[in-house]
Amino acid sequence: MATRGLLRQAILTALVAIVMGMSGKALAQTDEASPRRFPWQDQRQKTVVIGASTTIGNLGLGMTNLGWFGNLLNPTVSWPSCEYPLNSGVEHLFLGGLWVGAIDSEGEIRVSAGAEDTGSSSNTPKQEFGPRIEDELVRLSNNPLSPVFSTSALADQEFDFAFDDFNAGGGGSPTDPHVPLGVRVHTKALAYAPSYADDFVILLFEVENISGRELTDVYIGWYNELTVGNVNVTVPGSDTNGWNFYDDINGFIKPGDLPDDPNARMMYCYDEDGEDGAAKSWVGVRFLGSDAPSDTFSYRQWRFGQVPQFDPDKYAFMASNRIDQGVFDGTNFSAVGNWISMMANGPWPEFYPEDRIHFAIAYVAGADSSEMVQNSQVAQSTYDNGFDLPSGPPSPRIEVLPGNNKVTIRWNPGVPSPEGAYDPTLSSPEYHRSSFTNGFDFQGYRIYRILGETISGDPFEESSLIAEFDRREWPDGTPDDEGFNTGLPPLDEQGRRVFVDEGVLNGFTYWYSVTSYASRDPRLGLPELESGFNENSTQVTPGSSPPSPTAESRPPVGVYPNPYRGGSAFDSRFSSGEPRELGRTVYFTNVPARATITIFNLSGAKVDQLQHDDPANGQVAWSMLSENTRALSPGLYIYVVKDLDSGEEQSGKLVILK
Repeated sequence: MATRGLLRQAILTALVAIVMGMSGKALAQTDEASPRRFPWQDQRQKTVVIGASTTIGNLGLGMTNLGWFGNLLNPTVSWPSCEYPLNSGVEHLFLGGLWVGAIDSEGEIRVSAGAEDTGSSSNTPKQEFGPRIEDELVRLSNNPLSPVFSTSALADQEFDFAFDDFNAGGGGSPTDPHVPLGVRVHTKALAYAPSYADDFVILLFEVENISGRELTDVYIGWYNELTVGNVNVTVPGSDTNGWNFYDDINGFIKPGDLPDDPNARMMYCYDEDGEDGAAKSWVGVRFLGSDAPSDTFSYRQWRFGQVPQFDPDKYAFMASNRIDQGVFDGTNFSAVGNWISMMANGPWPEFYPEDRIHFAIAYVAGADSSEMVQNSQVAQSTYDNGFDLPSGPPSPRIEVLPGNNKVTIRWNPGVPSPEGAYDPTLSSPEYHRSSFTNGFDFQGYRIYRILGETISGDPFEESSLIAEFDRREWPDGTPDDEGFNTGLPPLDEQGRRVFVDEGVLNGFTYWYSVTSYASRDPRLGLPELESGFNENSTQVTPGSSPPSPTAESRPPVGVYPNPYRGGSAFDSRFSSGEPRELGRTVYFTNVPARATITIFNLSGAKVDQLQHDDPANGQVAWSMLSENTRALSPGLYIYVVKDLDSGEEQSGKLVILK
């Protein structure tokens, strides 16, 4: 299997070849009256959501329809800020947001800011944008196995939402009240699953003039509070080992800085000491393009708390045509510190009512600077080529079932479509057809496993490839001359593929992913294409099933590990610098389907009680905290398990050592 770097390079080469060979029909899509980069007209299934995040690739970017992105590193928010790799705890963003500046019909300079650092010391950012009551966040996907599949989707995961500056939730100040420009922003966030394209999220912004009057000399900017760290090590909000905003290095790549990428414009950030190995990745925001008739471009960088306060000063920053890089005007912009950054583009000289203008960026991450740049090149190519990425069959939708020292995975392989009536939602993955050749392209499956609750790096590199299956023949019966020809997993009575992993232990947490891969296509120069790890990645903890109530001999309830020793493989506290007694877990096994588990100390006082109601799982996890969430002292504890159906009780002892 090719390394990811080589695969990305092969894909970039293939994209160029494919685009150069496109027919006149495809090239005609670039007509200025209907730019293929910003197809906004489609309507799809809607879901009412205020905040969301990308989950399909390796970069988890949080977003809101309030005009700002990220989550302010707030542990109570349910979505990541800019987590890379996904599920690792390594974050790269405090807050990001759109700025739009212009001169109104009365000659006044106005700026509407989605975020700025004067309001970032709390968990409520300054808000000069907001949604209308009827606004919704729309989820969709071009993955035929997704429940929100749409033929008009541009990516494996897409979010569409809008906001305007008439609905500000907390903008302005007593000395500088927010005065709306009268703009509405239509936003698309695009994330991709294939392993060569899962390290970036593209953001497309269409700004509409809804003011009813002409605006002039419009600039659009992207505000960024980039910061890198690991929330499992330096915990945001902690008084003992909190997040360090002052050990980051920020910078900018301007045109000409990279000989192999001469037009690149990207701001970036990394942690100076890599959090002692816990957060070594780099993050960048690459400018992908706009339809501004001129190309004034600014990159501005300032210390936290020094954002321009008034609209004319903000606008001057955006329109300055200045690059803050190296040592400039007595400031060393390469120094370590708590930096805020912005890049802006324009102007659009005339912006009439109902006109729409466009601006596009991509959040990108990588294990190091070179990988970040390479990933940003794939993002740029994706944008330039109209979001038409080469991809193979999607990952199957899997069902993962924990068992006694085993895990069972089941999935639907798809069915052939009638001649002339191809339906990818029914045929994928095994009867999937290539979007480039219309031929069958499914070659086989790969099954990956990761031990642990978090994923610290690239999931394909962190995981073990525990099984690989390769088809022996094509759907028409023709023998397959690609791959290993091992055959595919067996089918159960319901026609589902089944794989059983018996190389696992009860009580340990695992991640599983089943990917599909496509055969090579020498005609197009395409390498083997594999679906994404996070298309169906699932976390599971194996354990025993409930004992059968009709069995003559029922296994006794047990608990493991027993004795419990701090610092064992069941103790995840030591991935965190916090002194909290979290991350300790023991498991009760062979628990009846409906039961209560009551834990007592030696004096007979009740410590905690667990409720269990699951006919499919006989394992119950306990965090070893009391009912009022206090840590337990070392010692001997008694547990009593009551079967709520039969009334039978069983008891045992648990020893906790530190």
